[in-house]
Amino acid sequence: MTQVAQFLYGRADAWPLAGPKFLHNQLTESLRIFHIFVCHNIDPTSHRTDFKESRAQFLYHLASGHRIDLGEHIFRFIVELASQYASGRSPMFPCLISALCLAGGVPLLPHEEPENHEPPITKRTLGNPVARRAADNPAPPPAAETDRLLRQMFTQLSEQGRVLNSIQRTQLAMQRTVDHMRIEIDSLRESNNTLRGGQRTINFTYDDVNHRMLQFAQRLDDIYTVVSQPSAPSAPHHGSTPANPSDHP
Repeated sequence: MTQVAQFLYGRADAWPLAGPKFLHNQLTESLRIFHIFVCHNIDPTSHRTDFKESRAQFLYHLASGHRIDLGEHIFRFIVELASQYASGRSPMFPCLISALCLAGGVPLLPHEEPENHEPPITKRTLGNPVARRAADNPAPPPAAETDRLLRQMFTQLSEQGRVLNSIQRTQLAMQRTVDHMRIEIDSLRESNNTLRGGQRTINFTYDDVNHRMLQFAQRLDDIYTVVSQPSAPSAPHHGSTPANPSDHP
């Protein structure tokens, strides 16, 4: 299919296709004319905008000059149509088949009478795909319009650059503020740790003073207890005169 696609589209990068089918308006100019001829006279169909790989191979063999056994090809196509239920396709070479049948004395049924032919191939018929392709690929704008668009794009890019620089400066200022706040927080943490250490020292000193005061109070209680106890009377000395005569019997 690579060779078929390159032949029909006229370019080396035609395969793989951009979509599921071949497109009529992507064919080369001569093959577009030939494809319309095929759609009118060889393989009748009213749908010509796109086609499958089988029709692409058939176009390739016809247009590239390959020898084709038309009798066998028509026979196989009729067998294929007969094996399908309610197929909407028409047989290839209908005029040739009809002429052969009439020449062979095959009678025509009422609904097989010749119908209106396809419209003739005209310059407009050949120009429609070109016009559609031109609409799909609009012409490039003039140079003045291009310059205006470039200036407009440059202005927009410059404005976006200024906005981006402003955002970056704001981010840097915010980052410096965050760093300063982190330093302040670390300083507050150190001060808090120092205060906690001082509080622990004060608590220890307070406990030591309380302990010493308790010891001092205990000593005072002991001294007071000793002082407040009454003293025992002393024994009289031999040869001494009693102070009160009534004390003697």
